[in-house]
Amino acid sequence: MSDIKSINDLFGLNFIIPSYQRGYRWDEIQVRDLLEDIWNFCEKEDDKKDSFYCLQPIIIKKYEQDEKKYKLVDGQQRLTTIYMILSHFKLYMDDSRYESFKIEYETRKDSKDFLENIQEKYKTNEKESNIDFYYMSKAYEYIEKWFSENNNRRQEFFRILTSQNNIAKNVRIIWHEIEYNEDEREVFSRINSGKIPLTNAELIKALFLNSNNFKKEEVDLRQIEISKEWDEMEYALQNNEFWRFLTSDEDYPARIELLFKTYYNKACNNLTDKDPCIIYRFFADKLKGDNKLKVLDEIWLEVKKIFLTFKYWYENHKLYHLIGYLNVLNVLENKESEKSLVSLYKESSKKSKEDFMLFIEEQISKRVNVKNISEIKEMSYEDNKNEIKKILLLFNIATYLESDIRFSFDKFISEKWSLEHINPQSRFTIKSKDEKKQWIKEIIDILKLLQDDNSNEQTTSLLKKLINNINENIDDKKFADITNDVFEYFSPEDKHSIANLTLLSLDTNSKLSNHIFAIKRNKLKEDEKNGKFIPLCTKNVFMKYYSEKFDDIKNIYFWTSSDQDSYLKAIEERINVFIKNGE
Repeated sequence: MSDIKSINDLFGLNFIIPSYQRGYRWDEIQVRDLLEDIWNFCEKEDDKKDSFYCLQPIIIKKYEQDEKKYKLVDGQQRLTTIYMILSHFKLYMDDSRYESFKIEYETRKDSKDFLENIQEKYKTNEKESNIDFYYMSKAYEYIEKWFSENNNRRQEFFRILTSQNNIAKNVRIIWHEIEYNEDEREVFSRINSGKIPLTNAELIKALFLNSNNFKKEEVDLRQIEISKEWDEMEYALQNNEFWRFLTSDEDYPARIELLFKTYYNKACNNLTDKDPCIIYRFFADKLKGDNKLKVLDEIWLEVKKIFLTFKYWYENHKLYHLIGYLNVLNVLENKESEKSLVSLYKESSKKSKEDFMLFIEEQISKRVNVKNISEIKEMSYEDNKNEIKKILLLFNIATYLESDIRFSFDKFISEKWSLEHINPQSRFTIKSKDEKKQWIKEIIDILKLLQDDNSNEQTTSLLKKLINNINENIDDKKFADITNDVFEYFSPEDKHSIANLTLLSLDTNSKLSNHIFAIKRNKLKEDEKNGKFIPLCTKNVFMKYYSEKFDDIKNIYFWTSSDQDSYLKAIEERINVFIKNGE
């Protein structure tokens, strides 16, 4: 749960710094930066009561269900520094109501006393007894120095720092409270490994639902209305198929943040700002004026429009596949998909539906970058791996466009897909004795079926060799000799052209990479029976859907040169439509 609190809201609270955190380590530079930033805010010619300077988040957790006591999971450096700035004011402010908050380091028994008396302690030798006390003393010494050099700033600084919400412009802090039963050590670990989820969406929700945004008689009704619409959009975005069709970038704790990010980037065209709360600050700034209700209504209407646009794309069979394809290209090209999404939304806002569809098709043509259909035949696994992956994915997308079923972008992105040789390549990865024997046994079973159908000398000879070796102690050299004979028997010479490649998940690919066509076919059938997602064109390859000659269709044991020619022809026919669209 996130909120925005004034420093005044913290008064009377007790904060415990847990033992797993390091001690206080801010130096003069960081203390000065904080003081200067707050003062720069003080000097702004903006006395609106809702104007505020926002500090970075603190993350807290209730301490043994005590309403006024919290563990400070993150943010202790800034909160300790704020405490020492407030301590400085005790010497100068005659205000009996002024009580501040308290801080205590769990593993430093004297830390509470040292901080409560920092005005005197920083001058004593006691600071030398503890490294934390040393840094606290140096920080407080600089605070004293800064205010002595800027004595005229003291009164205004104090007013801004300690004012309550909605009374005057003031300093506030992002307050993120984790659940009482949540493991704060795990949260702390995620924060310090750079993996703590951002909370822009939660902060924006609190901002939008602020009662000051609405007329008094409409507060409850409007808060319920926005909350209901918010939850409906979030629920829809929690559908992984919808989500992964839109973006391949990071996930969010609340996926509705993608809508706010799209709004922000459309308005600001600023996709590189690294401030983790920049989107929240953007909306907070827009709602600072006197006409809050009108501005909020305009923002919320645009957010809903973004959502409904994305939903329309998702529900439209053609747009779903073409936009999803562009999104996956971002994965293959290591590009941020959200940049592409913002660009698409901008284009859709100013084009008719027909023109937008043409724009999408042109984008696909440019990014596939095939000028002439004959180029596809010349592509090889060694030199054009990424280009082939784009072509085969587009081949699938074009096929799904003519069917009633949908490609799963969620599975494609989450399972990580790669190129699979239909006939195996020569390189072999089997090392263990048992796996070698199992591989030979599966080949023997196929050869026996072949012998039953149409016995010939080559089949009989290879079968005999495998049977003679299956119970032997097969070293790597002998196994390489056996596999070469098997691959020569089952595979055409050209193993690395696009006509011998298809798409499979990395998991499935690793299980099949050493197998011949007939065994791959059987294992894929089993995977599909068990609910595994197999792209339509990959399934069609192993079912020999593209093969034109009757003998090829009938022969389920081999992927022949003739099969490859038919497969290549099908690819070229599908891709040619997009090349023509791009001309």
